[in-house]
Amino acid sequence: MPYPKKPTNLKLLEGTYKPKAANLDEPDPDVEIPECPIELSVDARIEWNRITPLLEVLGLVAQINRATLAQYCQLYGRWIVAERMLSEQGEVITVVKEIRRGKMGSPKDDKPGEEVPEVLYLSSKKNPWVDIALKCAQECRRFANEFGMTPASQTKVSANPKGDKKKDKQARFFK
Repeated sequence: MPYPKKPTNLKLLEGTYKPKAANLDEPDPDVEIPECPIELSVDARIEWNRITPLLEVLGLVAQINRATLAQYCQLYGRWIVAERMLSEQGEVITVVKEIRRGKMGSPKDDKPGEEVPEVLYLSSKKNPWVDIALKCAQECRRFANEFGMTPASQTKVSANPKGDKKKDKQARFFK
């Protein structure tokens, strides 16, 4: 599976920009923090408020990124909830199973008024929150790659404070 294409701003920050391979028709939206969607959970809003100013300084956030950024933050919030549940319940949970057996092993074989023994079994299984936490973490990493927020992509980024947008538009292709 090929690597997804990176936006020019991210290539410039990483130092991997090549003018020959540049898409001259690439959209260049203004760097601006979009409004936080009201649908986000509390934990997702906390992440939104934490990460958007950092992305703005790097020039990696715009109004058009709102949905993708909201998805990242919502997944992050879900991951936090899953981790809280795991710390409360543990990674393994005990499940009580009740099995009702009739004469032939099925409740339909019982005669009315006949006493049928019920058997309780205890079993252990993996807490479903483990899978939820793992899936959210994987998806968060995928979205974080889109914005250059993973540890691997951070080693490639040398960020400069945002400058004059008009100069940057012309200069970005003549480095």
